[in-house]
Amino acid sequence: LLAGSKSPYRTQYTDEMLSLIDYLVDGEFVLEKKNISLKFRGSENQRILCKKDGVWVNSEEF
Repeated sequence: LLAGSKSPYRTQYTDEMLSLIDYLVDGEFVLEKKNISLKFRGSENQRILCKKDGVWVNSEEF
């Protein structure tokens, strides 16, 4: 997630919303990759990002 990204999904509120959360599940839910044993995710293609020093990184905690 890059500040100032030209993504069509970014709005004037995107950066403010992201500043208020510490963890983010990234990726589309894919039924064929469903795994109910995953914490906080529904499918294996999804990843959990966490904020470290203001930068989003892959979380190894989950």
